[in-house]
Amino acid sequence: MIKKSAYLSSLIFSVILVFSVVASCFAVMLCINVNSKNAVKLFDDNSLDNVILKEINGYYDEQYYASGIPSSVYMTAIDSEYIKESGHICIEKAFETLKTGHEYTVNLPENSKLDTSIETFLSDYAEQSDVKKDEKYDKKLSSVKSSAYETIISKSDIFKFRTINSKGILSKLSVFYRNRYLLTGAVCGLTFFIAVILFVINRKNKSLFLYWTGISSLIAGVSGIAVSAYLLASKYFDAFSIKQHSVFTAYTETMYKLAQAFLTIEIAVTVIGIIFIVIFSIINEKKNTDDKKSK
Repeated sequence: MIKKSAYLSSLIFSVILVFSVVASCFAVMLCINVNSKNAVKLFDDNSLDNVILKEINGYYDEQYYASGIPSSVYMTAIDSEYIKESGHICIEKAFETLKTGHEYTVNLPENSKLDTSIETFLSDYAEQSDVKKDEKYDKKLSSVKSSAYETIISKSDIFKFRTINSKGILSKLSVFYRNRYLLTGAVCGLTFFIAVILFVINRKNKSLFLYWTGISSLIAGVSGIAVSAYLLASKYFDAFSIKQHSVFTAYTETMYKLAQAFLTIEIAVTVIGIIFIVIFSIINEKKNTDDKKSK
């Protein structure tokens, strides 16, 4: 017979273990998957450089009536390779900030074709309009060049790290990201500690330890699978209201990949839970058989 106190204690800690296992799986999933390498791969796999090129072209088409500069001045000098490089820089700089806590700044490599195209257009315009190439002209030229690079950075920043940084959020996230291994270890350590408590409670009948940890793992795994499967099957993240297509793709694809990763981990946890329960059943059956024979 199982003592009521031992049963109640095991039940309480097994419930706590369920939440602890889920938290551990979530922490491990984030620790493994949230990095610059995966973000850059997502950028490349979804050909976001081409998407961003179209967005930049559309932006300059809209700005033509305000600036008087045709989009062709910019677009003839900007290609997908330059946008890809810009996107990678934005991502890598953001993760560098997350890792070190340093200020987030992005400086794109010089695009001589873009500089020349802008200079040629403004020079031709100045000659046709009898505009003097004085200090005012030089400021205008510098402003147009600077604005062009700023536009490229803004459009290439698919996760909107600059906006996040301006709100002071990136520096706060940096504290967690820099200590992600420590935090993940702490959560997993808590899970291990709870399992040890269950072992101590059931030390007189060690097979019950397999039962309680198996049940907890099974419940945690099935719960995680259910949530992940729902998010993936229902295309839940497609409901995000993000107008910029490249940003929408970046965030939705990231969330789906994280959901898939979490699903994989939870399937593994479910399998472990089933194995523990099967082993408990075998041990318990053998014990009952031996008891009957001894009688």
